[in-house]
Amino acid sequence: MKKHASVGLVFALLVLYVVSATDVVAGDAQDDTMTAVMRLDTSFITKDVRELREQVESLKAIIAGLEQAVIRIDTNVNKHGETIARTLNRMNPPKWQYKILRSKSEAKLNELGENGWELVSEFNGDLVFRKPLGKPTKK
Repeated sequence: MKKHASVGLVFALLVLYVVSATDVVAGDAQDDTMTAVMRLDTSFITKDVRELREQVESLKAIIAGLEQAVIRIDTNVNKHGETIARTLNRMNPPKWQYKILRSKSEAKLNELGENGWELVSEFNGDLVFRKPLGKPTKK
């Protein structure tokens, strides 16, 4: 590829040189020089352009395939996101703080509920509450 690019550059410089030289030459010599420039073989340029077009089409197909893969991944993440979140939570379970209450006063139970405590068990008449460690308590 670099070889063709270098040849293309040399060709372009040659054309510029010949065209600028033809400005100096008059009459028939100018026409002969232009005819010679027009007859130069440009098939390698056409071949390079054809190869580049084929590469572009190949890359378009690869990009289309990647776009479809991203869509499938996104669909699966959306479909299974909740399951993934639950699995991650199980891998890193929350830490709890506990409180044992002997009183069964409705006002006290409501206060605990408002502060994020949940009743998890009753043991020998005592009520056992828990809430995630570090969760702020309302005053």
